[in-house]
Parts: sequence; structure tokens; C-alpha cells
Amino acid sequence: MNPPDPLDSLLKNWSVEPEIPSRFQADVWNRISVEAPESLGIDWLDRLLDFALEKKWHTALSLFLVAITGLGLAYLGSSASHRPDPHRMAQSYAQFIDPAARHQGNE
Repeated sequence: MNPPDPLDSLLKNWSVEPEIPSRFQADVWNRISVEAPESLGIDWLDRLLDFALEKKWHTALSLFLVAITGLGLAYLGSSASHRPDPHRMAQSYAQFIDPAARHQGNE
């Protein structure tokens, strides 16, 4: 077993009390609100969301999103179920060009 480290007792007794300015939190939020749109370049996104979230666009936007989602899911589902099987295609081709292969494939 290792002997006790003299730094352990010093670290247990050590404490730091940082001094935070009285308006620190308010200043941080002010800087975030002033600098965020320019630094991130998302001003166009805010305008787009404001336009899309107007009450008259809710139904149209919802229907559009449902239609796009449905089309995307239909595309993914159909492409997965209609993929050609290379082994089956090769077997079909061999049976087509060689009538004797028809009997070999059924065994």
C-alpha cells in the first residue's frame, strides 16, 4: 500500500471563491443577442421561420411536409423491394440460353 500523499490534505482544504461581477450574466446575454445572428449567419433562417410560422401557412406547410415525407418513404420502400437479385438473374439467363439448365436448376 502507498503511503499517504501530503498533497491530499492540502487539496481537501483548498477552496477558491471566484469573484463574479454583478452584471456578468446580463452582459453575457447581451453579447449573445447582439453577436449571434451576425456570427452564425442565420438571419435568413429567422426570416424564413417567421414567414413559415404565420398562421395562414400552417396548413399548407403541414400538408407539404406530409407529402414530402410520404413520397420519400414510398421511394425508399419501393427501391428496396424491387432490387434485382444477381443470383436469380444469372440463373434465369442460364435457363433461357440453355434448355438443359432448366432441369438442373430444379434439382
